[in-house]
Amino acid sequence: MRVRSQPGRTRFVGRAAELAELVSIVDGPPAPGFRFVQIAGEPGIGKSRLLAELAAAARDKGQEVLVGRASEFETDRPFGVFADALDDHFAALGPAWYERLGAVAVARCAAVFPAFGVAAEEVGDHLGAERHVLHRAVRAALEAVVGRAGLVVVLDDLHWADVASLELLDHLVRRPGRGRLTFVVAHRPRQLSVAGHTVLARAMSDGRGHRLELGPLSEEATAELLGPGTGRARAAGLHRASRGNPFYLQALAASADPAVWQHNPAELTEELPAHVRAALLSEVDRLTPVTRLVVRAAAVAGEPVDAELVAVTAVLPVVQVRAALDETLAADIFRGGTGTRAVEFRHPLLRHLVYDAAPLSWRDGAHRRLAEVLARRGAVPEDLARHLELTARPGDTAAVRVLVDAANRVRFRAPATAARWLAAALGLVPASAVADRLALQLELACTLTAAGRTEEGVEVLRRLIRGRPPGGSSAHTRAVVLWSTVERWLGRFQALAPVLRAELATIDESDPVTAATLHHELAYVEHALGNQEVAEQHALAVTRTPPVPQVRGLRASASGLLAYNRFRARDIPAAAGLLDEATAGFDQLTDDELSEHLLAVEHSHWAGLFLGRYQDSLRLAKRVLAVAGTGHHLAVLRSQLRAATALYMLGELAEAEQFAEEAIEVATLVDQPLELALSLLLTSEVAVDRGDLDRAVRLAEDVVEIARKHELRSIGPAVFQLAEARRVAGRPVDLVADFPELGYDHPSRRVWELPSFQLEQLIAHAVALGEFDYAEQALAHCRMLAHELVRGSIGHAKLSEALLSLGRKDAAAAAGLARAAMAAFAADGMPLNVGKAQLTLGSALAELGERAQALAELDRAIVLFTGCGAHRWVEQAVKLQRKQGRRVAKSAPRVSPGELTVRETEIAELVSQGLSNKAIAERLVLSERTVTTHVSNILAKTGLPSRTALAAQVLRAANEE
Repeated sequence: MRVRSQPGRTRFVGRAAELAELVSIVDGPPAPGFRFVQIAGEPGIGKSRLLAELAAAARDKGQEVLVGRASEFETDRPFGVFADALDDHFAALGPAWYERLGAVAVARCAAVFPAFGVAAEEVGDHLGAERHVLHRAVRAALEAVVGRAGLVVVLDDLHWADVASLELLDHLVRRPGRGRLTFVVAHRPRQLSVAGHTVLARAMSDGRGHRLELGPLSEEATAELLGPGTGRARAAGLHRASRGNPFYLQALAASADPAVWQHNPAELTEELPAHVRAALLSEVDRLTPVTRLVVRAAAVAGEPVDAELVAVTAVLPVVQVRAALDETLAADIFRGGTGTRAVEFRHPLLRHLVYDAAPLSWRDGAHRRLAEVLARRGAVPEDLARHLELTARPGDTAAVRVLVDAANRVRFRAPATAARWLAAALGLVPASAVADRLALQLELACTLTAAGRTEEGVEVLRRLIRGRPPGGSSAHTRAVVLWSTVERWLGRFQALAPVLRAELATIDESDPVTAATLHHELAYVEHALGNQEVAEQHALAVTRTPPVPQVRGLRASASGLLAYNRFRARDIPAAAGLLDEATAGFDQLTDDELSEHLLAVEHSHWAGLFLGRYQDSLRLAKRVLAVAGTGHHLAVLRSQLRAATALYMLGELAEAEQFAEEAIEVATLVDQPLELALSLLLTSEVAVDRGDLDRAVRLAEDVVEIARKHELRSIGPAVFQLAEARRVAGRPVDLVADFPELGYDHPSRRVWELPSFQLEQLIAHAVALGEFDYAEQALAHCRMLAHELVRGSIGHAKLSEALLSLGRKDAAAAAGLARAAMAAFAADGMPLNVGKAQLTLGSALAELGERAQALAELDRAIVLFTGCGAHRWVEQAVKLQRKQGRRVAKSAPRVSPGELTVRETEIAELVSQGLSNKAIAERLVLSERTVTTHVSNILAKTGLPSRTALAAQVLRAANEE
């Protein structure tokens, strides 16, 4: 919504210093990313007026200014404040802009902005719980709309913003886009939600935020605002009565009765003080009866004021409503109505007061009338739901259908709103409709969980289960299993098994599907409790169930759990066979069948990763992501994490980082500390290999903090990764003193539970410190993990032994072991690890005095490292070459475009066509960051100085062909 002048605005006094401070920020030097300014203050203190003056000043300096306002009456409208600010602007952009943005981003942004022209429900399947995908699309649209002069987006009354808007703002704070864009938000601190405070505090801590607290006007400013016609005594009295609050001041000054303000209230709270309420209501009371009714109806119907809806609400002819609107504009109750400006209340507090003052029974009827006319107009269920949730009566099945339909339409974009509408629908279903209530409660629990309100979802399920005998119905069993699953997510296992066993005892033998469902959940619960024998018995019961369509996914999942347990017991052949069964079982599922068992792939994922089945794990993870879409945030999150891990082990660092960062987004959004810690841990590992060591340390510190706070099982790998990142970055490390959880002085079981690739790092760490005995102990465990059926394990064991031999100055043994590691890693398709083994071989050959061969091995290692984007390892190899007397340029060795990977070749060709990184990302359905990483890798590989040089070389190569 563009800033427009407001007729009847009072003089701007007492805020010159604050305005100058804000203008200096907005008009200051360009920042590397979006900036965030917050203006905090009590109701009526002048936040909105200051925003208007700031907008005018910014516009005078050539910046585009867009203004949106949240409304307390429309907190159920997802992304409402953003749409209010930006939708008109987006609507005015031409087709060429939308084409540049790209069809995918346009479709995603349509869920937020109607101007994008695609109904939200048409793209709902692409969004779902992956709200971070939608957030990134909005960020891209904002980056695309920022001009050189800059853009200011004003979000007023943020304390009334819906949850979806706050989540989007949080994303923009954590992942600020590029461009000269400044968000200026205003809020009432005591009414702002915890989530809102958290978002704004994060902006301040990241150094991109600025906070301005508005206090009361001085007595001199009050007198200036009232004007010379007001005597000194009256001005002083009004200042005391209003406590320097401009809105209260003007309301009291307009009162004809001095008794309204000639006292000093003991305290002004967030609610309107009684004397201010009286003064404001006196303005409305002076209107004619019909106009008073129109004002009241407008407060219910909402803003901007629609004369036809107001007529329905007030039960008046439209012509009479329009005449009354003229009277309200003249009385300054409403403002606008000129040019393109919509008619709105003078101030949201005024609408609040009028709405609250209306008789409850009249409001109820008004909402009913509005719901009826909106239904006749064919309004979407979301517009009807906000009225029906306030007025529908128990037993109103039509209202239940509308509320449920509205909830389903917004559940992925705004699950908190969906949960409220489902709760309202549940309140309308009579207690006698047991089956309907059960179905709604299950849906409500799922929606609350999707909203990240997991504890509330659990409580709904507890109430549903409590007091009902086991085996009451298949729906009741589904509720028990869902309750157990969610509790298991939260790490609370102790009370689950008895309830599940009691439910299982009541199951009819002729119902194998329900029995398999309970056995499956019991297998996972007993596994979590450490009762592996019992867990395997339940898992075996599932695998023996006839393979009817409803249990095929459960059978595959049970095989995956058995494979995981067999691997932990070091029965590698049995684990590999069971994993083959699980993989084949999941491959045979249709997408619809897989959608019913998205979390059931969990231990197949883990078993696949531990057994080195990285390609299978990656394929399954990507299939789960495609099937889940956005309908199951935990399945999406865990599959992103598994895909990132598999890609990391395969040496695809850029893509691994992309998946890991997406997992961080989702884990943060839905508050899953374990998955957040694991995603940050993997991102830190990638950052180490890519040579971004400061970032690697910061990420690892975050992981350790989360792991210690939540007492997570990942604390061992977390503290080791922090130690490794610090060591590689050249910072002091004391494993004994700094990381007691690792038990470095007396190795604990937790140390030896590290995977083989981290044991290899631990051995390298110990060798670097001269702790050879400790390295021997770690090597023994690394050898125990080595098996021909476990991809990478033999290579890690051989390379670990080579590192230890090299540390002990046995270069000949180290060279032989390094060659064996190279062969093992090459056979397993792990190029980054082949490069590490070649680097070790080069070091050993250099120690043996075989300079030419050492340099050749290091050359080959550098090619592999650059192909993986592993810049840190490139630097290590180059450093060793320099020690051998070779003069090496700072850039990596040149390769021709023909030696690039398939993806790099594709991107290089698009660069030669003049496409920007953003356009390439849209074309290839990648993130812009991934494209940027690929371009950097291409330039590093080819030794070319710029995109222009790359484009020229690609074109030359094409011409030569």
